[in-house]
Amino acid sequence: MSQVLRLLGYPVYDCDANAKRLMNDSVALRESLVKRFGTDLYRQGAFNAQYLSSIVFADQSALADLNAIVHPAVKADIQAWWREKGGLVFVETAIPYSSGVHQIVDKIWKVTAPTEVRVERVMARNGMTRAQVEQRIASQVSEEVQSDKDVAIINDGTTAVIPQIVENLKLLK
Repeated sequence: MSQVLRLLGYPVYDCDANAKRLMNDSVALRESLVKRFGTDLYRQGAFNAQYLSSIVFADQSALADLNAIVHPAVKADIQAWWREKGGLVFVETAIPYSSGVHQIVDKIWKVTAPTEVRVERVMARNGMTRAQVEQRIASQVSEEVQSDKDVAIINDGTTAVIPQIVENLKLLK
């Protein structure tokens, strides 16, 4: 969905990509992460995402620590980005509630798809095994929170997505 929004000319902040950028570039964030996860987190000065994933997706406590360190930095970065961009912007995140992003947005477009469809898509996109994808899904905090900000976008492989996006964009203007 974010690709469609970008093609339509809307700025989209990608939380995953920017979290990795911040973990690599922010001195304060690096220091906090090294203090918690050790110096192996950075190889030759570069953030080692694979190393961190191997820790946090096997240990809920480590994942909670990572989120407590990274989420506030990402949230602050979103707000700075939005001030720079102005106007109607979008934030792409898998975890709007547990990350606190829901507190700084007006609407949450929840893209929904059956679990099997999601697993297959992640396997194809990231080259991961089914077990790896299922482990990540199991380790994520449930985002089943319902709020008056929520808008459902169905992306099950049979329902047309673009008309849903266009209709919801009309409601924002």
